[in-house]
Amino acid sequence: MHCARWSAYVTWVAVLVAASGFVAASAFRIGEALAQPASISHIPAVELIDQHGVARTGALLFDRPSVVHFGFTQCPVICPTTLYEMAERMDSLGSASAAYNFIFITVDPERDTPSVLGDYLVSFDRRIIGLSGKAEQIQKVAQWLGATYAKIPTTGGDYTMDHTVNAFLVSRGGGSVSSLYMGHGAKEAQVMAALQELSKAK
Repeated sequence: MHCARWSAYVTWVAVLVAASGFVAASAFRIGEALAQPASISHIPAVELIDQHGVARTGALLFDRPSVVHFGFTQCPVICPTTLYEMAERMDSLGSASAAYNFIFITVDPERDTPSVLGDYLVSFDRRIIGLSGKAEQIQKVAQWLGATYAKIPTTGGDYTMDHTVNAFLVSRGGGSVSSLYMGHGAKEAQVMAALQELSKAK
């Protein structure tokens, strides 16, 4: 377990306990079954930028089994706890984790530049690929997978983001997609079994 990751996790769990009424709580549909596209066998024509400033196309989602989470760096609870759990599952996989893509796509590109994503993700695991870019490009990927999100105004002229909380599991080549809750309270055995199945899916 990485010290920085554990410190971040403790902080965000404390926030979770203290903030039972955090903004847009009704939007975090924990464990909800999500509608899936009939077919995702085509690669979306998009270009996003990772935390290192490298351009990534939709082909990234097809070159190996991919675990994709949509979120934003100012998310108070769901994103940090999900990323913590994702990093823990990567550790559980050991060297086999290199056979997967673990991807975090921001739904708040206005604030989450590639460098902001880089600073954020280093607290969890450097192997997680963070993606930002133009809003319309992110929307294409979200629609392709069946994820939803929306900007929610808050007091003082600020805003937060409502977003799908489940991660999307995309098989190599895009032949199948499913969704799974991987955040705080997710059962490790269930997540690990899903990842094992994902590695075999066509």
